[in-house]
Amino acid sequence: MMMHQAHGADSCGCVIEVCSVALEERAALQQRLFRVLAACGCWMLGYQRFGAKVLEYRFDVELDAVLEFYCGLAQAGMEITEASHHALTELCVLRSHELTLRGTRCLTPHVVSVRLRVNFVDPEEETAVPGVIAASA
Repeated sequence: MMMHQAHGADSCGCVIEVCSVALEERAALQQRLFRVLAACGCWMLGYQRFGAKVLEYRFDVELDAVLEFYCGLAQAGMEITEASHHALTELCVLRSHELTLRGTRCLTPHVVSVRLRVNFVDPEEETAVPGVIAASA
């Protein structure tokens, strides 16, 4: 997987926090997630563990790839919070307006910073996670 650091001049200054819950083994989910990030051209900026059950990834993604990133999260089996769904939807709407504007004038590519927090939950320990909409429902 090739990921490079983004150029600050292209950044739109937007940071989005995506909170998710994973109900499966960490290694399998991480492999799928890495493939999604690579396919979307994300630039990995950082990775951090918070105990045995929480991981956080920080990366940049071009606004043009946000829709693919959002769909990739669902395809990878991520279950994200309702607030995260709304934030990603807003970015997709912004992306569609950017594409329309590019037909009339030249715009530089915008980069969005993402902080993706993944909480790994044992399905036998938890019965329901408040605020989460299942991606695989």
